[in-house]
Amino acid sequence: MIFSLFILSISLSQVTPEYWTVDYLTPPEGAVLEVGGIGFMSDGDLIASTRRGQVWRIDNPSASNPADATFTLICEGLHEGLGLAVVDDEIFVMQRGEISKLVDLDDDTIIDEVQTITQDWGMSGNYHEFGFGLPADSAGNLYFSLNVGFWDPHWWHGKSRAPYRGWVLKVSPEGNVTPIAGGFRSPAGLGLLDDGTLLVTDNQGDWMPVCPVYAVEEGGFYGHPASLRWYEDQPDVEPSDTQPHPEIKREHPVLWLPYQWSRSTGNVIQDKTGGPFDGQLLIAELTNGQILRAQFEEIDGVMQGACWIAHKRVGSAYHIEYGPDNTLYAGMTNRGWGGLAPGSGIARIKFNGDFPLEIKSAHLVEDGFELEFTKPLVNTPSITGNKYDYNYWWEYGSPQQNNDDLLISNVELSENGLSAKVTIDNLESGKCVMLKLQDAKSLDGSNLLHNEVSYTINKMPGKTIAYVAKEVTPPIERGEEVDGWLYLTWADAFAMWSNDGVTLCNAELDINNPSTFKTSEGMSALVATTGESMQTKIKTTNGEIKMAYM
Repeated sequence: MIFSLFILSISLSQVTPEYWTVDYLTPPEGAVLEVGGIGFMSDGDLIASTRRGQVWRIDNPSASNPADATFTLICEGLHEGLGLAVVDDEIFVMQRGEISKLVDLDDDTIIDEVQTITQDWGMSGNYHEFGFGLPADSAGNLYFSLNVGFWDPHWWHGKSRAPYRGWVLKVSPEGNVTPIAGGFRSPAGLGLLDDGTLLVTDNQGDWMPVCPVYAVEEGGFYGHPASLRWYEDQPDVEPSDTQPHPEIKREHPVLWLPYQWSRSTGNVIQDKTGGPFDGQLLIAELTNGQILRAQFEEIDGVMQGACWIAHKRVGSAYHIEYGPDNTLYAGMTNRGWGGLAPGSGIARIKFNGDFPLEIKSAHLVEDGFELEFTKPLVNTPSITGNKYDYNYWWEYGSPQQNNDDLLISNVELSENGLSAKVTIDNLESGKCVMLKLQDAKSLDGSNLLHNEVSYTINKMPGKTIAYVAKEVTPPIERGEEVDGWLYLTWADAFAMWSNDGVTLCNAELDINNPSTFKTSEGMSALVATTGESMQTKIKTTNGEIKMAYM
């Protein structure tokens, strides 16, 4: 017997309030904004698309009091708007089945016409065939990505049963679609750098040990074999879902994000605020409800880099954008995906004027790292660390493999205290490295706000490139583990259970009172209070029960 139960136990705290404050725009009563995309009009109004098929226009989104922002529903009836672009005040939405242009014919801000830009990709009807986007380049091209589907009997094995599922594509202003690259599983986040580099995040699962960030090249293959069938030089047959392709070259991610930091990764944007992290990247993360910071560099022509935690406990951040006033806006959603509350709405992260002590950058050298800080240190920090890799296989994710301590032989602080050279004797290509700094203090007495940095080493200087996710012998099929088990709940949570007051509903943490939940009609959680219970309707004489928490 397997008893699956979704337990809600989430708390909320402010985001490093001495340096940034976080608050939440207040939508109209009864409105639920499961945000899929955010953009800004030239007058500063915020446009948000939602998974419920609505598009909202928000006037005065940067108001001192978030309740003073005005929400107007300008379009509804769309199919799951998980991407949005505003290009020269024209609004484009990524629906599940098409990219649409929203047209206001009489200048009253309300959308009068939905024009199809393209529907030039396949859909099978599978629930997991999400479509994401829509960053725009200087030529007006829009970039979008398509999920693979999940099918029985092994739901965690992604399948591409319609054209270009598991691909990233672009569409021109004229509506012409160009497939760019495949090998993706659930590429929920895209971003464009100033130099035109297209970044794509993917989500942990089969063939993705943890969440990666890719710099995508046209024609490249990025690891998930299901979408190989849509390459021109490959047969149009369903590839094996348990064996890697023996000949196709797999591209390296720029970053593997640590599992403890990111389990469901959203979009990527570039910091253009002019602060100490200007030019670096921010990455949305919805499961842990936080935002990561990243920095890339090239080592012998190979792109790789470092990442840090930037903002904790924001909420289920799926799509982030900077507003005209450099406020960071985070659109949130987590329905069906799981994530830190709030699971809907729009958060604002505002800079308070004083930057914290942080590790500003990490640069890989032949014998270690050069670390740069945002403020001078007054003492040499104590540094420890480890290195590890992952399995590349069909199993759902991979634990860290070959985990070893780093042999740190020296830490040397510069004369001005703004950098440190960390000498490490056992670095190698094909590893992720985590460094942890202790006892680092600045001249003003502040401690490091975030004292860990993760670096993905695809290539050591002067050495051979190597995969961090290494091909291994496939694991035993899961079928042997689940044969003979009876599922007591599947489609109907109460089919085999009687209960005393347990309710099937939607539950959301009340951000105004984090000790309580707000419930509404729905099917995302079983909610009970102390003393209430559920009991099976069948009797057994012996056996075993498994509790699965999701």
